[in-house]
Amino acid sequence: MKGPLYLCADIGGTQIKTGLLDGAGRLVGAIHREDAQAGLPQQPLLDHIAACLLAPWPGEVPVAGVCLAMPGPCDYPAGRCWIEGLEKYGSLYGADLRRELGARLAPALGPAGENLLFQNDVAAFALGELRCGCAQGVQRGLFVCVGTGCGSAFTVGDALAPEGTPGVPPQGYLYPLPLAGKRVDDWLSRRGLLVWNGEHYNLGNVLGLTPDRHTNGMTANFFGDVPAPESDVEALHQSVESYLTLCEENGYPYDFIIASVSGLFHDNAPPNLEILHLIEAYNQRYPQGVQLRMVSLQELYSAIREPLADSPVYRGDLTDWWANGVGSTPYAVKHYREAQRRYGLARRLEPQLGEKDPALCRAAEDNLLLYAEHTWGHSSTIPSACATTGRRTTAARCTPG
Repeated sequence: MKGPLYLCADIGGTQIKTGLLDGAGRLVGAIHREDAQAGLPQQPLLDHIAACLLAPWPGEVPVAGVCLAMPGPCDYPAGRCWIEGLEKYGSLYGADLRRELGARLAPALGPAGENLLFQNDVAAFALGELRCGCAQGVQRGLFVCVGTGCGSAFTVGDALAPEGTPGVPPQGYLYPLPLAGKRVDDWLSRRGLLVWNGEHYNLGNVLGLTPDRHTNGMTANFFGDVPAPESDVEALHQSVESYLTLCEENGYPYDFIIASVSGLFHDNAPPNLEILHLIEAYNQRYPQGVQLRMVSLQELYSAIREPLADSPVYRGDLTDWWANGVGSTPYAVKHYREAQRRYGLARRLEPQLGEKDPALCRAAEDNLLLYAEHTWGHSSTIPSACATTGRRTTAARCTPG
């Protein structure tokens, strides 16, 4: 190894990650990860951070300095922490981190142990992406990291946005800004993110919110050979009552049940207005029973926020899923794009089409509107950009409807 090495740390709310980097920012060796233990009292917490910093250091390698990226608010040039009320590192409030950590690191690292540099964690992330990662060449950037809190950084060119840049909040911090009666941090953080695990894939389809509930293997296994009622509304009612009984027997404590539903029981299903018609018919026939509602995500969270205020919190990294691009381009969407072009062509060929057949035009426009809200992309767009499907997808994206 040539040149100076630096001991670097990402001080997060759930994990502390440390490693050795060379002067060009290249990782030397492996990244060491430890639980942050961010709720410890001050002295044990400082001992823990120092131990995490020394963990990746092999001992015989000289170190030129120590660099720490950590959440704010902090006086980063002075190395003093001002974090409070954020459910992490509250015991470090007012601590002189440069002096405290330097005293713990110097016996092992020598003078380099007292050469500590501090930077906001999201600012460090932003600078890394600007200079070495996916944001190279970006002229103006907003970088947001969501974890125990909502960290943010604004950039102009290849540097952090100077204080006072128009449109940039003080210090580049989004977290204290007001949003819907609270702070941004209360919404975009672990406290504000809610995850629920459904009974299984598309519970609403199995219950009968779409009339095809008995036509697939999954629902057939659940219902067995019992013939479906002739009425879709009655079939839905029987399923809902049976499922509610099962929930009560298992001690389900809430007065709502979340049931996701697709237009058909498969991935990337098309829209299905019959779901709404069936819900309306159900609520009209059984007005005194459980009521069914189709809601947006915003309406869902508004309805369940208070009942779930004391839900358990689980810490850890979010597992990655379909990170590169979106997951798929279903053929239904390709049909939509073709239908969009043909409808436009028909209107050009016959300018009076809307007057001659208004019902047909309205039906076409309704279907186009519904399909336009569907997913668009392909799983191979980034890793296999030259693949036939990926190229066709890109070409279709760039072609006016």
